[in-house]
Amino acid sequence: ADNKSLPPLTYLQSLRLAVRVNPMDLESAYQFARLAESLGVYSAAAAGYRYCIQLNNYVNPSGAFPAEYYRPLALNLMNMKDYRQSRTVLEQVRSFGIFDVMMEALTAVSAKQNGADDESRTIFDSIKSNGNKILAGQLQAKDFQLQDYAWFYAFVQDSNEDMLTWATKAYDADNNSVTAAAFLAYALVKNGQIDLAKPVLSKIGTATQTAAIA
Repeated sequence: ADNKSLPPLTYLQSLRLAVRVNPMDLESAYQFARLAESLGVYSAAAAGYRYCIQLNNYVNPSGAFPAEYYRPLALNLMNMKDYRQSRTVLEQVRSFGIFDVMMEALTAVSAKQNGADDESRTIFDSIKSNGNKILAGQLQAKDFQLQDYAWFYAFVQDSNEDMLTWATKAYDADNNSVTAAAFLAYALVKNGQIDLAKPVLSKIGTATQTAAIA
């Protein structure tokens, strides 16, 4: 029988067993973490993503930064209100020489949740400072980094004007990206430019969460 037809908790247990039987089964570990997260079992999800990071580093010691594991780990730690671990994970990411806006923002929120207001403010200020350098042409940014800033101002800082600035910049950098188009549509809606948002949504549909919200 297909494991996915099983009750969620039973399927979760089967994925855990699959990893215990084959500790090198990265896909089962990843699916375990994702399912635990969807069920709101944040501690199990965090443990799953942490295992994915460790296994990925073992299998691909010189591989690229595995954002698909680190970002949900940070989100689950934030949901657990575990700022100490959030900060530890952020330092790991920074050791890659990477400034990941989403990781920085999630850690800043976690700091604020735990009463570390000064630390939270410092991280938020660094995000904004880094963004200003990009806008001023002092730093180069990849397409996904522009999208990260659109996400930041849409869902963390809730600044309509800044969101539109970054969403437009992200879309101009890659107008074939569904993610960039979704942020642009959402930013246009939030700024009252419904007529401009409609053709963008007609093009991409509502497959992404951001587009669905728009």
